[in-house]
Amino acid sequence: MGLHIGAGGQARNRLHEYIQTTVPLMRAISVPRLGWEEHTRAFVMPDMVYGEVEGEPLIYQPGRSGKHNFRISGSLADWQEHIGKPCINNTRLVFAVSCAFAAPLLHLTKSEGGGFHFRGDSSVGKTTAQWAAGSVWGGGGIKGYLKSWRSTINGLENVAAEHCDALLVLDEIRHAEPKAVAQAAYLLADGQGASRMNRDTSSRPVATWRTLYLSSGEISLASKIEEDGRHKAKEGQQVRTLDIPAKASDESGLFEDLHEASNGRKFADDIKNAASQYYGTPIRAFLAYLAKNVDGVQIGIERTKTDFLVKNVPKGADGQVERAASRFALVAAAGELTAAYGVLPWERGEAIKGATACFNAWLEQRAAGTGPGEIAAAIAQIRKFFEAHGESRFTEWKDENAPKMSLNGDIDSHEPRPTINRAGVRRKTREGLTEFFVFPETFKTELCAGFDSKSVAKQLVKRNLLVPGEKNKTAASVKLPGMEQTRVYHFTPEIFADTEVK
Repeated sequence: MGLHIGAGGQARNRLHEYIQTTVPLMRAISVPRLGWEEHTRAFVMPDMVYGEVEGEPLIYQPGRSGKHNFRISGSLADWQEHIGKPCINNTRLVFAVSCAFAAPLLHLTKSEGGGFHFRGDSSVGKTTAQWAAGSVWGGGGIKGYLKSWRSTINGLENVAAEHCDALLVLDEIRHAEPKAVAQAAYLLADGQGASRMNRDTSSRPVATWRTLYLSSGEISLASKIEEDGRHKAKEGQQVRTLDIPAKASDESGLFEDLHEASNGRKFADDIKNAASQYYGTPIRAFLAYLAKNVDGVQIGIERTKTDFLVKNVPKGADGQVERAASRFALVAAAGELTAAYGVLPWERGEAIKGATACFNAWLEQRAAGTGPGEIAAAIAQIRKFFEAHGESRFTEWKDENAPKMSLNGDIDSHEPRPTINRAGVRRKTREGLTEFFVFPETFKTELCAGFDSKSVAKQLVKRNLLVPGEKNKTAASVKLPGMEQTRVYHFTPEIFADTEVK
């Protein structure tokens, strides 16, 4: 608190003596991170604690630098007028701002962390949405509240720990390395860093956090991960970071209502300039209300989430879709709660409308539709294998007069042409289409590389892409040309059909 210590060893010794012999009149609990304090109902910010704390007060003391962007500028009324109101009728802006208020609800609702990735062309308005959302929590730096994807995985771990129970905004995924993005998709959502040792080989405390993050980029998360050709996007990564097409309007990109602005560029500049002047006040007002009404908030949030899921999740949808929808539902509930309290200058239903539009946009562009993502990815990989190697690695069945193959019938054998690194046999059907007979080991190690081959085979049979064998086995026992009776995976020509995987 500004105490100056005299120079020299005597002054230093006096200080040590004072510290060791003084009996404090009161004590405080040192809190190393922001967010909800685990043993109380208090929310810790760098300069203030929201909520009642019985006994010893809480003091934020980070282990690293105390620098942060949770600053305040302007009044809540300023923010509402210049940022909150222009969001109205703009589904992506409404959704992004609602995300900011959803982050502190992760702990209260026992929801998992995760993120949303706005994908779209340059200058479509993605960064504007991030500035608007970030201004809820703070700003003041050159990039306002935004952080960059340009970081090592260790750097992202530190950033995530500094944003526990808060919104994390990561701008432009193109700056990141594919490997870092692949790791970050799990790291940020799962909320736990790597185990590390001190110099004396003792274990350091593992960093933990809960965060909701908002990312942006010109390409999707999957495309970025696979950019260098050495990594493959997993469904687990894509369900943790949900890809939302940023474009909502052909005329104005991310924006749908320009609120009398002359064009989209002017509208975006106005919001960004406002976010540079007015920030930090909305979340303070929300936290003050939240900390005093925890029980009521939990009930209201769950009610709104349930209603959202009932209305928007298609019947029979895979668990991955329900998992994603639950995060959209939390954002919708957060926006509605904040508007009802008066922090957001929106009418009832505005946040739900924004979350619904973004959920439908995510679902529409999802390759698997409402089905499991792994199966869609596996079928795409198998189709790609046939497209790349259909001529070179599959021996052609030349006898066009041979009867259509049955599962247990014998077929005229003939010597196939030599095929290097053979994967199986291909044959023309009576309709002139191509069907494939794949050897079991090739099916497991190449066609299904990275997937559970048994599960994939069952799903292929279910979708009539694979002809089953006897007793509902996924492989058929047949006599191929020049071979004894053997088991193969018999693919129908429908494997090339461009249909949605459900």
